[in-house]
This record gives sequence, C-alpha cells and structure tokens, in this order.
Amino acid sequence: MTEDQRRAIPFAVRAAIASVAMAIFLIVLKSYAAWSTGSIAMLGSLADSGLDLLASAVTLYGVRLAAQPADHDHRFGHGKAEALAALFQVMLITASAAGIAWRAIVALGSSEPTQGAEFGIGVSLIAIFATMVLLAYQRAVIRRTGSVAIVADNVHYQSDVLLNGSVIVALVLDQYLGWRSADPIFGIVIALWLAYGAFRASSNAIDI
Repeated sequence: MTEDQRRAIPFAVRAAIASVAMAIFLIVLKSYAAWSTGSIAMLGSLADSGLDLLASAVTLYGVRLAAQPADHDHRFGHGKAEALAALFQVMLITASAAGIAWRAIVALGSSEPTQGAEFGIGVSLIAIFATMVLLAYQRAVIRRTGSVAIVADNVHYQSDVLLNGSVIVALVLDQYLGWRSADPIFGIVIALWLAYGAFRASSNAIDI
C-alpha cells in the first residue's frame, strides 16, 4: 500500500460510518411509513435500505481492515479487503435488484390500494434529500481516495434516490389517478438500473 493510499483511508472510513448512520436513519423512517401507508413500493424501499445497512457495514469493515499494516500473514498489507468488500456489495446489489423485480411482478396482479399518500410522499422526500447529501459527501471522498468500496456504496445509494422517487410517483398515480400498475412498473425499471449498477461496480472492484 502506498503512502497516499494510507493517508486516504481515514476519509474512506468516515464515509463508511456516514453510510451506516444514514441507513439506520432511513430504516427507522421507512418502517413507520410502510406500516402507515401499506405501500408495496415503500416496503420495497425499506427492504433496500436494510440491504444498504448490511452493505455499508461490510464497507466499513473492509476499509478498516484495509487500513491495517502488513503482517506475517499479509506481507503486502490488507488492501485487497476493500476490493472484496466491494464485490460483496455487488452481490447485495444484484440480490436487491432481483428482489425488487420479484415484488414488482407479484404486485402486477394486485389491486389493493395504498393509503396515506401525503405521509408516504413526505417521508420519501426526506429520504431523497438525506441520501443526496450522503452521495455528495461520498463523491468528495471518492475523488480524494479512489476507494472502490465507497464507489460501490455510492452506486447502492444512488438507487435509493430513484427508488424513493418511484415511491412518490407510485403513490400519486395509485391514490390520486387510480393507476394500480404504476408501482410494479417503476419497480421493474429500478431493478434493471440496479443490475446495471452492479455490473459497473464489479468492474471497478476486479480492476483494483
């Protein structure tokens, strides 16, 4: 590990801690919103935030492990731990995409309406704003460190912005315009985008 890489690690660690804190905040917020609205889209967004928490925790572990100096068993240091953390995140992103797609397909055959659109939309707007703040911070850290684990985490949180946006659109179309198929259609689109994001993140991790 070079001296520049060693100096960059504390920034990556702080970004990973911020990601864990954000995931916990969003899980608490979306849990109440999913219970209040009965929205499948909100429930899917909650599940994605749960994956975010696990992925961010793995990222934090990876960048902290990468910071450890070389020892008898790791003569060249622990830098590869970060790439392994990024690859694990790719698997989580792929699983998230598959889960969202499955929920969307199942929801296509359901006509059960949601409720409390105003509250669900408000929660989604808060989540979007908070996530965009985190994304901006992560991008600043990525420019400074080039951390592949933070890049993978950033891709995962980008999906949250789209997912929360789809919740807003789905609630509006479902409750105000009566279009019951809006939720699953947006879910399928987001699942495809997630799969593409996983492919990009895996390429970065393999090239490290």
